Amino acid sequence: MINLLSAQFYRLRRDWLFWLLAAAMLALSAFNGWRVGADAALYSVRATLDKVYFDVSPMMALAYAVFTALFLGAEYGGGAIRGKLTVGKTRTQVYLANYCLCLGANLCLLLLTMLGGLTAALYLGGFTAGAGKVTLEVLSCVFQCAALTAVFVALASLCTNRALGSAGALLLALGLILGASLIYNVLQEPDYTSEMIITIDGATMGPKEPNPHYVAEPLRTIFQGLLYFLPTGQAILLTNQELAHPVWGMLCSLAIALGGNLGGILAFRRKDLK
Repeated sequence: MINLLSAQFYRLRRDWLFWLLAAAMLALSAFNGWRVGADAALYSVRATLDKVYFDVSPMMALAYAVFTALFLGAEYGGGAIRGKLTVGKTRTQVYLANYCLCLGANLCLLLLTMLGGLTAALYLGGFTAGAGKVTLEVLSCVFQCAALTAVFVALASLCTNRALGSAGALLLALGLILGASLIYNVLQEPDYTSEMIITIDGATMGPKEPNPHYVAEPLRTIFQGLLYFLPTGQAILLTNQELAHPVWGMLCSLAIALGGNLGGILAFRRKDLK
């Protein structure tokens, strides 16, 4: 197992895709932090680092999907996986080594994204929340990374076609982001709405009426639970500073990571690699 990990991380250091993606994520987060901070200072908008620091969190799923699918897809294309099995490594060892490698790489991408986001501090100052809250939010991102990596590793390990695996991973990442966004937007619908009435005396609000798009119980509780269960849902809540129960979210991400790896290992052990 140690030899497998050493070989994998040696290959990672020489992988141009990883370094290109790392530079892109660092530049993207740095530009986003600078842009948001500069706009807030220019237009005198009241904003804090807490509210903008995790803006790119939902998009991290795309970066994880791209790296995992292309990196593991190259192993299939070059016959590296069959070579590892030929020298006596078990499929479980190969799978876990791939997961550890992808998790380490994706955590590096996450770290660089967080470092780049600190450019907003040049305009907005430091965090206003306590160290405990910020630490939980950062840990939440780490657990989200572990869960999403497990899902994408399982997908890439079961798809021998690199192009098909990459397309599937990207579509899955987009589906997770859009699905979580849809659930979040539905939950934002108010229970009552009122229309604005304009008269010669000015604008007034009309009587309140029940909102037909409001999600009532028990469906509302189900949607809220699903939003916390999805790593991308947690990321959206974090972006909007609405992640009220980060520990619960981390437990959900841990369950996905364990379940994804267990399911992936069982399926990989039965897969025909010829």
